[in-house]
Amino acid sequence: MLVSTFPDLYAEVIAYQKANDCYTLDAERAVLGIDHVEAGLALAEHWNFSDTMRLAIAGHHEPGTPGAGFLAAIVHVADAVVHALDLVQKADDLVPPVSPIAWKALNLGEDTFLHLFRETELQYEEIAMVLMA
Repeated sequence: MLVSTFPDLYAEVIAYQKANDCYTLDAERAVLGIDHVEAGLALAEHWNFSDTMRLAIAGHHEPGTPGAGFLAAIVHVADAVVHALDLVQKADDLVPPVSPIAWKALNLGEDTFLHLFRETELQYEEIAMVLMA
């Protein structure tokens, strides 16, 4: 929403991120004074999303926050996977650290996580081919 509503201003976020080698969240806060979590939460409240969804949105970067919930942990790990596999296709993208709390909540072992990586890559490629056809 921030990108599509404020493309010129968001270009400054991207420039700030590159110049400071920081996470998108930090660049958004520095340039816009708001981040995609706050914007998403405001939209979720406006659209009357469930408490579960709002907590997941609010806590997906900090799943250890009291009340964040299991869905926040899932989204948190999924976000790290997307960045780790470079599905964002952004040069010099930083992979966010995975919270030990989220890791423990999902009870993912190394073998399971490697399988998740492989399946995500395969499904991403299949979906991309369908969309491009």
